[in-house]
Amino acid sequence: MTLFDEIQNGESRTLEFKAELPQDSTKWVKTVVAFANGAGGRIVIGVTDSREVVGIPKETDIFELKDSIADTIDQMCEPQIMFDITAEKIDDAQLLILRVFPCNATPYFIKKQGKKNGTYIRLGATTRNADFTALEELQFRGKRIFYDSIVDTELKISDDDIKFLCDDLSARADRKITRNDLVNFKLLVGENKDVPTNACALLLGKHDFTSRIQCAQFKGVTRTFFLDKKEFEGPLCSQIDGAYNFVLSHIKMSLEINGIVHKEHYEIPVAAVRELIVNAAVHRNYQMPSSIQVAVYDDRVEVSSPGTLYGSLTIEEAINGHSSLRNPVLARTHWKKSALSKVGGLG
Repeated sequence: MTLFDEIQNGESRTLEFKAELPQDSTKWVKTVVAFANGAGGRIVIGVTDSREVVGIPKETDIFELKDSIADTIDQMCEPQIMFDITAEKIDDAQLLILRVFPCNATPYFIKKQGKKNGTYIRLGATTRNADFTALEELQFRGKRIFYDSIVDTELKISDDDIKFLCDDLSARADRKITRNDLVNFKLLVGENKDVPTNACALLLGKHDFTSRIQCAQFKGVTRTFFLDKKEFEGPLCSQIDGAYNFVLSHIKMSLEINGIVHKEHYEIPVAAVRELIVNAAVHRNYQMPSSIQVAVYDDRVEVSSPGTLYGSLTIEEAINGHSSLRNPVLARTHWKKSALSKVGGLG
């Protein structure tokens, strides 16, 4: 896709237009910070918000403008942000492309505003101040800390809890899950391997924050009228089971009969339903006090998971099968042993 084609598609999480750079540098530097805190991105200078390619005024000294941009970013931002500035022409219009690379030392922020007020993130095609939850996750990322691997020192688990977890995961896996497996999964850590992580708390249904799946069936194709709703709490695998069975009970199903054998056919592949809900549970941001939402409409099923795409992952990369793990302990439990994926007797 050419730059012109991208411009015609409009601004996005990784693309922003400026007819010219505002006098107040903060107005565009905050977008540089947001790109660095996310998947990276480009600011195209010489294009209006309405996608009109106007170019940079011909009298502009391109080299001087490049140096000015580089100096401004270096002076205003902390830690140091990696970027590149190139020139490109569309017809007779000269454009300047400021490309910001995704960086690892998050959070990046505007020095004079401080970390609390000067940290920005990208939500869709907009730049927003990072709230407390987003800032905390960026700080964890910068320190290579994952929320689900943090120990929960307040939670005391019993032998009954261990037995429940082993039995619950065994029922969904292809073999018996033991206490040693829980240790290998990093669900239990510490010197005596008896301290639970947040992932363990989630699987036991003993997580401190709001951790639930809300399901609803709506009449038609909007959320105007709902026909049924249910909320699932408790152990994470049980939440997944409940949400999965809720969807199956509210989508169309036909029955194929061949002699004494009958086979059920749902309008949506059940494996896809299962995987959508599992992925939402595994990859959601559990630092946010909100819920996964599963909505069944006449023409579709939507699953919404709290949190943006994690790290530097883009929508295009996600569609192509790439992933960036927000909760590697839960993901390890899911992918290596299939414990979370085998819900509802399937998989």
